[in-house]
Amino acid sequence: MSSILKINEFRNNSLLATIFSQFSWALHASSVGLILSRFTQIFDGIPTVLPVPEEAPPEIPRILLQSSDKQWILEISNSRLNYRWVQMAETHQQSLASFVGQFCRFWSDFRAIQTLKVGRVALVSSRYYLIDRPAFVLANHFSKDIWLQKGLGESASFEIHGHRKTKIGQDFDVNSWIRFKSAYLTIPNTLIAPLSW
Repeated sequence: MSSILKINEFRNNSLLATIFSQFSWALHASSVGLILSRFTQIFDGIPTVLPVPEEAPPEIPRILLQSSDKQWILEISNSRLNYRWVQMAETHQQSLASFVGQFCRFWSDFRAIQTLKVGRVALVSSRYYLIDRPAFVLANHFSKDIWLQKGLGESASFEIHGHRKTKIGQDFDVNSWIRFKSAYLTIPNTLIAPLSW
C-alpha cells in the first residue's frame, strides 16, 4: 500500500535528554551559582529556584533555567535533570544530531561540577508532519484495506504504539518506544494545524 508519509520530512517540535541520578547537591546555593555562571550563555533567561518542601516527590524540579527566547530549558530535581529544546516559532528548527551533540557538551561540563553516578539516560523526540486528515493518513499507512473498510478509514483520531527492547554490549538495556498519533499542533506565534507524529 502506498503512503504519503515521508519520515525525512518530519520536523522536530521538542527534544528532551534526561539523566537520572541524585542531584540533591545541585540544589545548594553555592552549586546553583556555579551552574548559572558556567551555563549563562545557553540559559540567559531569569533563573527560578523553587521552594519545594523536602517531603515533596523527588522528580519535582527545584531549579529551572531557560534561554531568553524560551527555546532551551534546564530542569533539575533531586532525582533527574531534564535538558530540553522546544520549537517556539515555525521557522525554528533543531536537528536531533545537533541537539545530542550540544547536550553531550553540556553534560561533560556539568559533570565537572561534581562526579555523578548515572542510573538511566533517556532521549525523547517529538516530531510532526503537517497534513490534511491525519487520522485517515495514519490508518491508511498502518492498516490493511479490510480494516479501513470496517471503519478505521473514518476515524476522528488514530494512534499506534510500538515498544522494542535491545542491548548494547553486555551492560546496557535499551527500551525504545515509538508512537504515531493524529493531533493538533500548537507552536507559539503560529496558527494551529492538524498533524501526524
